[in-house]
Amino acid sequence: MSGFGSLGGGGGMGGGGGQPSDDQIMAAVQMNLQQEEAMRFFVTVREKCFDKCIEKPSGSMSSGEERCLSHCLGRYVDATRAVAEGLTQASQ
Repeated sequence: MSGFGSLGGGGGMGGGGGQPSDDQIMAAVQMNLQQEEAMRFFVTVREKCFDKCIEKPSGSMSSGEERCLSHCLGRYVDATRAVAEGLTQASQ
């Protein structure tokens, strides 16, 4: 388990032996999954919104391109929030 090396350090939580607890391992796994999901979201939004809003890439964006990107990003954030809330409600 090479990705969990920092969990077993000598600092306070986790008891003796330097082994991470099951809770620490689960927390690390969940954090890694959240980071991967955030990166996928960022890449998807960047690609989709860039393709939709930027006609000719250059050193600066027009005000219309900026508005388009802002609106596009807002829609993705709202949609992701709605899906997350729906999944949370469905699991309760």
